[in-house]
Amino acid sequence: MSTSAPPPHGHSPSYPAQQPYPYGQPQYGQQPPHGQPYPGAPAPPPPPRRGFFSRFNLKTKIQMIAGVLVAIFCAVWYGVLGHDSPDTGPANTDSTSASSAEVGDCLQNKGSESDPDLSIVGCGEATADYKVKQREVMDYTCDPQYATYQLTRNGRPQFTLCMEHVSK
Repeated sequence: MSTSAPPPHGHSPSYPAQQPYPYGQPQYGQQPPHGQPYPGAPAPPPPPRRGFFSRFNLKTKIQMIAGVLVAIFCAVWYGVLGHDSPDTGPANTDSTSASSAEVGDCLQNKGSESDPDLSIVGCGEATADYKVKQREVMDYTCDPQYATYQLTRNGRPQFTLCMEHVSK
């Protein structure tokens, strides 16, 4: 009885070495090369279509959402407080209203002390009630000897007139 050396790479003599796909088909138990589908297997589905926002990272998405929220906030702010509507603007915008009064002009009060309706009149006229001594932008506190008139829009002072009573 003769013994022979075992074949290289641990193959036994009774099993033939596996060959890569004779005749284009894998043998039973063989694997296709890496990255290749089995012959006859269905093709893998295409990658899912990416939407607009899936292209951006989380930081960019947060910045985009914050920008939209800031724009909405500004639009609401402007709509509520930012512009004058007929009921919140000055009552008179003509050249005889208190809004156009300058230092030295005289004013007549056609309203009451609590709800004044001031208009510019000549200082020599008998209807003159006040003479403007100071005109200040925004909120201003006049000296105690002067009457104060403030024009406000949306609750914010636009200007202040400091006036003295005219002796009749």
